[in-house]
Amino acid sequence: MVEILGTDWFHALTTACQRLAGSTLNGDREAFAEGVERFRDDLPRARSAVERRVLEDCVSPAVWKGSHEPHALLTRWVREYLQTFERDDRWPAHWKVARHLEGHFREALDIVSLAHVFGRGRTALMRDFRRAFGFTIAAYQTRLRLRQAVVDLRIVDSNVEAVARLVGYRSPKNFYAAFKTATGLTPSDARNLTTPELRRLLDLKLGIIGTGGGTADGTTTGSIGTG
Repeated sequence: MVEILGTDWFHALTTACQRLAGSTLNGDREAFAEGVERFRDDLPRARSAVERRVLEDCVSPAVWKGSHEPHALLTRWVREYLQTFERDDRWPAHWKVARHLEGHFREALDIVSLAHVFGRGRTALMRDFRRAFGFTIAAYQTRLRLRQAVVDLRIVDSNVEAVARLVGYRSPKNFYAAFKTATGLTPSDARNLTTPELRRLLDLKLGIIGTGGGTADGTTTGSIGTG
């Protein structure tokens, strides 16, 4: 098998991990067990040696050895594997921007600077990003912020204004408006969602997989749905 980590495969794996993470947010072990069963079905089949190593060395042990922290498993495999491939020219600029935003979504968005850092013209970067992900760069950042906000809001005694600041909003009013527009709910409503409602919110209203799919060379492959 060749040493290639496919971007479409990474996309599908990330989606599966997002769904699994959603099953842990209320601390319900039964919901987590159901989430693991769904995760087994969601996992994409490995097509290369490195994809197989990601599954065998990181994902499978973390899930099937009793881990109840899928966020930690994502951090681990990203750290151990994905950073290696980010240095490879196979990864186009818009994918590198997406990865960058996952760790820096709280910061103010500067597309001109991103274009410069990742070696792509601003207009071309914006076009390629939307084609691959189905969102503008700004919309992608907003969804990352709001997904984190959902997690933070469900922590006991969390303060809406504090959560707004933690995910990157200077104004609680702007946070409230963005949350309401994206989900149809107020931030306070998110605290009381049932597990199935929470999954639907993360998968559908706040999913980060859009209408586009990407390949390592930046061409589109069609939709990778959120289920």
